[in-house]
Parts: sequence; C-alpha cells; structure tokens
Amino acid sequence: MSREKMFTREIAYTNVVAMVVDTTTAKVTNETFVVPFEENNNTKILVYLQKNVQKPDKPIVSIVSKETVKKLYGCTVEQFLTVAVELDENRRPIE
Repeated sequence: MSREKMFTREIAYTNVVAMVVDTTTAKVTNETFVVPFEENNNTKILVYLQKNVQKPDKPIVSIVSKETVKKLYGCTVEQFLTVAVELDENRRPIE
C-alpha cells in the first residue's frame, strides 16, 4: 500500500483563558479563546482579544492563563487544491 503525498505544516497558536465582565448582569466569568498565533506577552494578547473578539456588552479585562499549542496539520494534494487560493507568483503574502 502506497502512502499519499501530503502538504504538512506545523501551526502554533495560543489557548487563552480571559476574565470577561458581562456589563448587563455584572457577572464576571472566565472564557476560553484561541489566539491564532504564538504569543507570550499578556498585553499583546489582551489587545488582540479586545480588538478582534470582544463584544460591546462583554469586555475582556484580563488574561487569567495561556498555553501555547503546536500541532502538525496536513492534507492531501487533492484536498489542498479544493481549498487553496491561487497566488500571484510575484506577490507572495508575508506570514
């Protein structure tokens, strides 16, 4: 049995538990979020969450904990061709 060729990539992201205040009920809870990049700086994580995830009635006020996760992902060439976006060879996006 032959193995199928796969595109692989190690992806690093940060699981974050943050303190959230519901301004309509005054209830404080800890909620889990995924930050789609690796980051150790709590201030940078907080700014990212406030800008991209926070809801008007549920401000994110502090980082309780964080954990960096690294996983290997892959897909076959066939899968890749169904979801990939073709790029101009002269203008590759910056990671």
